[in-house]
Amino acid sequence: MKLTGLIAAPHTPFHADFSLNLRCVNGQAAHLAANGVAGAFVAGTTGESHSLSTPERADLFAAWGESAPAQGVQFIAHIGHNNLPDACALAAAAREAGIPGLEGPGIVKGQVAVVFGESDIASAAKVVKDFAKDAEKPKIRYGYIGEDRLEEDAVLRIADLPPMDVLRGQLLGVIQAPATQLARVVNTPASMLARVLQAKVDKGE
Repeated sequence: MKLTGLIAAPHTPFHADFSLNLRCVNGQAAHLAANGVAGAFVAGTTGESHSLSTPERADLFAAWGESAPAQGVQFIAHIGHNNLPDACALAAAAREAGIPGLEGPGIVKGQVAVVFGESDIASAAKVVKDFAKDAEKPKIRYGYIGEDRLEEDAVLRIADLPPMDVLRGQLLGVIQAPATQLARVVNTPASMLARVLQAKVDKGE
């Protein structure tokens, strides 16, 4: 799923006793649609996720799962938690509520490590590859460059690339080589012309 446009994190509606007021969700979805908002990040940022129990968050997802499509609004859900079983339960609840992308081979289960390599992705990929090789147990699932997903084989190929400094040197060599050849091509006719002119001078022409 790729979201575009304005995505809002709507407040979670409560009754006076701080129980969920899920009857307000449809009105929230309608309000977002009427004001040109493309989607909702349910229980995210301003959505009070940390104030809700896991069952309450699941109920909130279900309410948005009914209201968002009816109002023409896309929605995603905050499924993060400080323990794995609850995070998995929230992911399942979000999937049941109709959020795509939470099933199939792209889903990672169990303990997960995320590695970032903003300035040198080849070095980051090499660290992951070497660690997976030494530890034997970890498995590389996938990587991203921008919004482009890379499968394991692509990550491993990137890991085999030289460091960034070496790549810069190789690129500079590629750029400079045609320039040297061009200089020879340009200089050769000029030297030939100079010899022709000198020959005419010697003949007094």
